[in-house]
Amino acid sequence: MPKYVFFTGGVVSGLGKGITAASLGKLMRARGYRVDVLKLNPYFNVDSKTLHPKYHGEVYITEDGRACDLLSGHYERILGITISSKNDVTSGEIYRSVIDKERENEYGGQTVQVVPHITDEIKLRAKNLCIKNTDVVIIEVGGTVGDIEAQPFFEALRQLRVDLGKNNTAYVHVSLVPFIGESGEQKTKPTQHSVRELQNVGIQPDVLVCRSEKPIARGSKDKLALFCNVEKDCVIENILSSNVYDMPLRLEEDGFGKVILRKLGLEDNAPDLSDLKDLCNKIEKVSKQSETVKIGIVSKFSDKADTHISLRESLFFAGLHSGIKVELVNVFNEAGLKNLDGIVVTSGIHKSFSSLKIAAVNYAKKNNISIILIGDAMIYGINGINHDKETAKSSYKNSRLGLAATQLKDDSILQKIYGVKNINMRHHNLIEIDDGFLSADKNLEGLGYSDTNLTAYAHKNHKFFVGVSYLPQFGSSINSPDKLLEMFVKESKK
Repeated sequence: MPKYVFFTGGVVSGLGKGITAASLGKLMRARGYRVDVLKLNPYFNVDSKTLHPKYHGEVYITEDGRACDLLSGHYERILGITISSKNDVTSGEIYRSVIDKERENEYGGQTVQVVPHITDEIKLRAKNLCIKNTDVVIIEVGGTVGDIEAQPFFEALRQLRVDLGKNNTAYVHVSLVPFIGESGEQKTKPTQHSVRELQNVGIQPDVLVCRSEKPIARGSKDKLALFCNVEKDCVIENILSSNVYDMPLRLEEDGFGKVILRKLGLEDNAPDLSDLKDLCNKIEKVSKQSETVKIGIVSKFSDKADTHISLRESLFFAGLHSGIKVELVNVFNEAGLKNLDGIVVTSGIHKSFSSLKIAAVNYAKKNNISIILIGDAMIYGINGINHDKETAKSSYKNSRLGLAATQLKDDSILQKIYGVKNINMRHHNLIEIDDGFLSADKNLEGLGYSDTNLTAYAHKNHKFFVGVSYLPQFGSSINSPDKLLEMFVKESKK
């Protein structure tokens, strides 16, 4: 039976609870332990497919076609594992499953209630996540303690310790220790209140991970340990940093991995974190370069960084892999296209935003600037296609979600980039384009196909002009950036 680590959050959202959980997974894997993860989302959407990126951030697509929370991307990138639909659960999915069972009379006429039926369904997902070939399961509850919609999840976590045993479980509470500039003091009271709220639902945290702008003083740590009822070495500081990939190293330095292993009764093997150390050294080295490659992101949601976090990270990886410092610029209007070295037109079709995407394509053509159009946005590079979303949905074949195969044209630029004849890439498309549309633009060459549908093309007379129906940012990792994005960054530098 695997061991379980439960992550909860307090005080405010956005403290990096998911990245902290992923960092612990990295520390476990660095010690040779096999890790799996589960994200529990309190919202009542059945999945993240209908969530608006403007309000909830990126919708991350798994290989098996699950539209899930953006944190799944962090788990894949930091842990180096592949996430699937079993690793992401919502309240909507839980409640629908319980109601379906009630309709089929699986409860034998019982009165269906939050306890035990909803909580049992949550526990079932946790226990059945990966019984074999897993040493540690990391489970994160979205939101913060006190959120009304998350109460069944906290109750399920409380019950799981009873079911699994104290030596097989550990509770980690991620909280905030703010620094008050005027008084020059760190305040532990918000975390104390947050832990008290958690204790009110029957959960006593074993470890506190405290987010702070500055190192936490020994006196503050001792105070937190005393009033939050945890051991002194179980108060772990996590100082805010722009580089999320050094978080496992910083947490390890403060003893996070060691205390978790102690709580779970697992052997504390010496961790091999050489890959992360090399990565952070490379990040520091590249960041000091004066020369940058300026790449513009053309999107309806350019002002929201979380809406394209995987794209931003994958372009960062692509540059890092080639020793190139990438500067990402949000493009809001045609004036923002000036002085760019490369342009990415993101997925999404909307009549009110088509003009800027078309302008980006025309600007790239006129100035011979590297450009890549991804997902549904590939239609903006093809003449003769109606760019109105509703017309497009009714005119072209609909639709593709998850991993799908593309056969690459022999000796094409894309086959040379990937070095294979067939690629499997993740899609989230409203439309699919018939190969016949290429006849409207003699300057375009088809590069990839899925059945009779066009999945990739290039402009014959342009420096680097590629459109792909798949989303290369999903599945792109630290050590293995997508090869098309890597080539795009290199060409942009030229």
